[in-house]
Amino acid sequence: MTYKEYKKLGFSLIGENEFERYITKAFLTTEHYTPNYDFTKRKLTPNNRRGVCEIAELYYCDDKQINKRVLSFSNEGYTESYGLPGNANIQTVEEKAYEIMRIYFTKEQLCRGV
Repeated sequence: MTYKEYKKLGFSLIGENEFERYITKAFLTTEHYTPNYDFTKRKLTPNNRRGVCEIAELYYCDDKQINKRVLSFSNEGYTESYGLPGNANIQTVEEKAYEIMRIYFTKEQLCRGV
C-alpha cells in the first residue's frame, strides 16, 4: 500500500515520512492474525485496506502517546507514566488491533475465528 492509497481511503494522521514504518507494522499484524489466508492469491479488499490503515494509525497513536494522559509523574528522576483516559475496560494495543481485524476482515480470513 502506498501513502497515496492511504490518503485516498480518507486517512491522514500519519505523515508521509513515517508512513512506511507504521503500514509495515500493520501488515505484520494482519499476517499474524491471518496466517492461513493467502493474500498473494487473493488481494486485500477495500474493506481490508481500511482495517490495515486503522491498525497503522493505532500504532502511530500509541507511539506518539496520542489520546493518552499522564497517570503519574515524578520530578526527581523525571518519570512519566501514560495511560488511557478513565480506567475501565483498558485494552492493550494488540487487543485493539484484533478488534479492528474483526471489523474489517471476514471469518474466513481470520485464523482464530471470531
